[in-house]
Amino acid sequence: MDDQINHIIETYKTLSSVPAPISATILLETEDSPLCIHSTWSTHDLIKAEQTKFSRDFIVERTSEKCNLLFCGIPQDITTDSLSAFAESSKRQAVLRKSSNDRVFLEIWNSSRKEKTFDLSERKEHGKIYDNMFGCLSWSADEKYLLYIAEKKQKKSVSYFKDCFCQDIGGSDKDDKDTVKGEEYLYREDWGEDLTGLHDSVICVLELETGKIEVIELSGKHENLWVTQ
Repeated sequence: MDDQINHIIETYKTLSSVPAPISATILLETEDSPLCIHSTWSTHDLIKAEQTKFSRDFIVERTSEKCNLLFCGIPQDITTDSLSAFAESSKRQAVLRKSSNDRVFLEIWNSSRKEKTFDLSERKEHGKIYDNMFGCLSWSADEKYLLYIAEKKQKKSVSYFKDCFCQDIGGSDKDDKDTVKGEEYLYREDWGEDLTGLHDSVICVLELETGKIEVIELSGKHENLWVTQ
C-alpha cells in the first residue's frame, strides 16, 4: 500500500513540474533572419506551494520545408512580473513588477540595460493598477507613451460630523476637494471573488520622458461602461 501511495506522489510531482505555455511573442521578424520567440510559461512549485512563472527564448531558423531550433535559452523566473509588453520595434520592454511590500514599479528595459523605473504605487492620479484579466500594458507606435488600466481615484469619504477643512502653511483654512461627506458606508458594487475592490476603471497614459500620467475617463452615455469589457 505504501509503495502505491509513494508511486502516486512521485507521479503527481512529475506531472506538476511540467510547464504550461501562457503566451509567446515573435521578436524581430524579417524574411532572411531567424525568428526570436519570447515565451512565458507557468508551473507549480510544490515546495513553495505556489504557481511560478518563467520566460524562455527560442531562436528558430525557417526553411521552405520546416523550422529548425537553433538555440533554446535558460528559463528566467518572472513570478514577480505582473504585466509585460514589448515595443513594436522589439528593442524595448516594459515590465510591471510588484515588490514584497506591495509597491508597484514600472521598469523600462532596452537590449542592454534598464532605462527607467517609475514608482506607480506613489502616484495620486489613480488607484490600484489592474494586473488581472482586465489588465493591459501597451506601447504607443513612437515608443514615447505606455497605456495601462487602473482603478479610478475615489474621493475620501468621511462622516458628516468630521471637519473636512485643513490648515495650510499660511494659516488659512481651505476645503479639501478630495473629500466627500456622508458616504463612508455607501455600498459600491465590485466584481467580487479575486476582483474584489475593483469598481470603476480608467485608462492611464504614461509619458516616459516626463513621467506625467494622463487619466482618461469615460463620459456621457459611456460613463457606466467598464473600460476593458
